[in-house]
Amino acid sequence: MEFEKEKRDLDKLYSEHKNEEEVFMKHVWDEYENKKKNLEKFVEAKFKKLSGIYGNCEVKYDEYFQNFKIKINKYDVFEKINPQEIEKFKLKYSVKEINLF
Repeated sequence: MEFEKEKRDLDKLYSEHKNEEEVFMKHVWDEYENKKKNLEKFVEAKFKKLSGIYGNCEVKYDEYFQNFKIKINKYDVFEKINPQEIEKFKLKYSVKEINLF
């Protein structure tokens, strides 16, 4: 999956239809939700690979800010990871924040 292209497509689909008077037409909404879920799963897999986390990890895409938010279990803390690697990851994959729950 080419992340940048997929994310651009997702953001474009959202911006093209967000101002319509009616809610997204069903087929457009289904396509949008499918693309969004695929990107969330992709970012989750990349984060788990980087961090070594095997437990729960929740990735959500924020349409308004066009970025991702990641929540991880507080017992799966990734202290071993170099902070620069986390920052590179956040920039590369448009991740705004990583929170513990």
